[in-house]
Amino acid sequence: MMLTHKSNLNDKTLRVPLEVTFVHSLNTFLGNRFKKNFEPIRKTKFIREKQHTSWRVGRLVRASISQIRIVLVEPEGADNVGSVSRVMRNFNFSKLILVNPKCNYMEGRARAMRGIDVLTNCKVVMSLAEALNGCTRVVASTSRQRDSCADLVLEDPRSVLSWLTHSGFGSTAAIVFGRESSGLTNDELKLAHRFLKIPASEEYPVLNLAMAVGIVCYELYISSTETAVGNLNLRTTKASSEANFETKESLYKRLENLLLSISFISEQSKKKRMMRFRSMLNRLNMSTKEANMLHGVISHVEQTWKPKKSSD
Repeated sequence: MMLTHKSNLNDKTLRVPLEVTFVHSLNTFLGNRFKKNFEPIRKTKFIREKQHTSWRVGRLVRASISQIRIVLVEPEGADNVGSVSRVMRNFNFSKLILVNPKCNYMEGRARAMRGIDVLTNCKVVMSLAEALNGCTRVVASTSRQRDSCADLVLEDPRSVLSWLTHSGFGSTAAIVFGRESSGLTNDELKLAHRFLKIPASEEYPVLNLAMAVGIVCYELYISSTETAVGNLNLRTTKASSEANFETKESLYKRLENLLLSISFISEQSKKKRMMRFRSMLNRLNMSTKEANMLHGVISHVEQTWKPKKSSD
């Protein structure tokens, strides 16, 4: 005999087998139970994956920023150095290099606040070239267009700093800031590969040193984050093969001597013309192999070229 369940519908008796009713109720109960049990698991897994991704991005950003040096050339005010240390700590920068400081920079500790470790651990060197040793890419901050550097291309921070953070995994880069009163000299500017100018009001475009460093650190932090997310999505961290500062400087000095010896440039015009050569070659982002190849070309020319003898 079949057990039935009676249900009144439009005054008609609908007979439904109890087995069907039981199975339907059981499925509904189990479905709701599994949904309640597994929904928190799905949410927890999503949150964990998101947290893990955020952690990995943060690690890549810290690794990128740790390879960037902030270089101050002959800083004149201890308070400025302290304020620079503070703003560097705001964006996780830690490598501060002072070139021949003209002040007792430790007197700026009150301005440093929680950036005191940046100030305490800063490195002091006597020349800009020494501060840039080992760097593959160098950017100089300047607001002046000097006569002998008229061909310099002054870029906005966002574009040039994006180039800086894409230099490759494990490479070292530097941002150079000049003196508060007079900025960077021509000889110092020529050591940089690209140049930035922070846009400001034409009526008063001069920024305080710490303000300029803060703007640059912020843009570097944003650019490093975008680069890290891109590398994470591509699942790659490309190692840098770009020629470092010493290799490039050695090449430029040999090229200058060669061009002088063949009278392509003169002593009077060498600064301006070599700045053009530097600017052209720096845009290539040449690798170590390419730099060595150019060294080989210069060596071959030096060995085979003979100056013409003057006739009596």
